Amino acid sequence: MGNEEIRQLEADLEQKKAELRDDLVQLEAKVHATRTELNPTKLIGDRLPLLTGLAVLVGFVIGYQNVRVDQILAAVGKEGAVRAYRAARQ
Repeated sequence: MGNEEIRQLEADLEQKKAELRDDLVQLEAKVHATRTELNPTKLIGDRLPLLTGLAVLVGFVIGYQNVRVDQILAAVGKEGAVRAYRAARQ
């Protein structure tokens, strides 16, 4: 091997090292972004209204398991009528 070949191989090696460092920087950025995206606080925070509504619905279903739907609707209708009557009197 001549000196020119060795210099060419060293230049190629340095180029590949630089490419490898660039790839590593990009990979670290993607890992950071993925960790941020999969953070449990962020996952819950983004879906908090949905999860709250779901929890209320599940609690409602569990609490009123033995009550017929027409009884629930009658109670809700009665409460609505009382509120409307009070609002009209003010």
